[in-house]
Amino acid sequence: MRYSRASLRTSAATPSSGVNCRTARGPYSPSTKCCSPLIRGSPCYMMVGDVWVLSIREVTKADTGAYVCQVNSNPPVQTLFRLNVESNKTVAEKVQLRSSHNYTQCCQDANVATKCLGYCSIHSLLEGTVGVKEEECEEHLGDVVRCMADQRNHVPCCKRENVPDICQELCRGEYTAQDDFVKSHFSCADHLQATLMCISEGIDLLPRPPLSPVAKVLNARSINISWVHPQLAAATPEYYVITITPLQTFDPPEDYTASRANKTTVATKGPLDGITIQRYVTKVPVNVTTFVQKMLTPLTWYEIEVTSENRHGSSLPPYTIRALTRSEFEPPEVDVKNIKLPDVMSCCVRKGVTHERCLRNLCNPHNEKIGEPDMIVCAPWAQEAFSCLAGDYDHSDCCRERGLPDVCVELCSGQVSKIDYKYFRCVDYFTDYRGCLLKGYGVLPSVPERVLVSNVFASNVLLSWAPPINNSDSVTFYHFYYRPIKPARGCMTKWLQDVGDITYKGVYAPRSPHVLENLCPDTEYEVYIQAFNSHGTSDP
Repeated sequence: MRYSRASLRTSAATPSSGVNCRTARGPYSPSTKCCSPLIRGSPCYMMVGDVWVLSIREVTKADTGAYVCQVNSNPPVQTLFRLNVESNKTVAEKVQLRSSHNYTQCCQDANVATKCLGYCSIHSLLEGTVGVKEEECEEHLGDVVRCMADQRNHVPCCKRENVPDICQELCRGEYTAQDDFVKSHFSCADHLQATLMCISEGIDLLPRPPLSPVAKVLNARSINISWVHPQLAAATPEYYVITITPLQTFDPPEDYTASRANKTTVATKGPLDGITIQRYVTKVPVNVTTFVQKMLTPLTWYEIEVTSENRHGSSLPPYTIRALTRSEFEPPEVDVKNIKLPDVMSCCVRKGVTHERCLRNLCNPHNEKIGEPDMIVCAPWAQEAFSCLAGDYDHSDCCRERGLPDVCVELCSGQVSKIDYKYFRCVDYFTDYRGCLLKGYGVLPSVPERVLVSNVFASNVLLSWAPPINNSDSVTFYHFYYRPIKPARGCMTKWLQDVGDITYKGVYAPRSPHVLENLCPDTEYEVYIQAFNSHGTSDP
């Protein structure tokens, strides 16, 4: 079907200057749709006085899009147009950005260098007034692009403008520095205007993402996902979309599911061997902020994303959550029990300790730190206070194991007659001293049992354990630490980038099992686990 002819006009600052016209997605190729060449080297353009005209014959809807006309002056002058092709007419209008999208504050919050803040405005980028070369801001461009997209998904618009897949990173708020090889074979600069126009349009039309999504595993086949409504914006969500994708299925560890002895299981060979890949996508009304996904597969690792959507498109997910469903044969979850500490303060009162500071700081096993002034003030009641803290039990062996100096071990025995300056150094060991007291009181959980590593893959393993024998019903969470042993250079570099100079990386887990991920292939790791309750931590 044929449509009417379209002309785009722009005034040239210097009539003798050359003009380059291109679509926002690349140079406009000469074709039978263009007028006969009136300007050498510009087959589609006519010059009428100080006005340059791009004329296109037999316009079709495929010609709809953004066009940029640039005068080859110094500095160059350019004008943006959007051509809308309709059934009976064509409309060529100068592009008016829907949004003044200035994301400078976001850039500043991300510590983008002051000289690079020119990249934090759509208008500055389109007008070429950023003020500094891209190479000088390379290290900040990832944050700039993230702020620019503002957690909206601009990819559908970029696809409509024929931005190639390789150039769509900016449309989803991502940035990867291109090496020279890529730059020499392909450049995304020709599609920058189209990308920026899509982002400008999306800021006014697309909703912000939901806040703080959380996933809680309920049992072997159900996960509860909750979130908070997004911040107010020009565009509001009409519904939320929850996407749940299986990543990896695991075989149950032998110790973990002894009751499955009569069942046959197949060793996991690949990420999703043994299960059918099924992505769960659910839309819920905008007044709903929680959702329970049922009918999942036991002992399977899922990736979860929550986005906002409206009639114009969607947000990006604020972040991705991963959750591991439980074994089908787990014992039921029980309520956490709170264990009471001995009433040390009453003991101190009975034994004649009267100073408020000593009762509050020294006679309180909940207190994790004391100072030299406390030791000085409480010296007259040292025998009574440390006797009550020890609870008629000698904690010396524990204190020695934790490296307390001999003079401080005397305090652990509860047999001290007076305090003088030599005990002042013990204030630096008070946390370890308190830990030994709590262990002696019997209020801490014992060590987790039957720690097992299974389902070893190239970059992740399944870590499982049994609850402690003592005070297992008081455990609120587990904390495990791991580190590579003699890693290769590449692995060590990755480790230092992720965690810095710390010896171990710590991870919290509410219960067994847990996926230990992002590991280096062919590398041995050291792992230990501690159980926590309201009073403290078990031994590793």
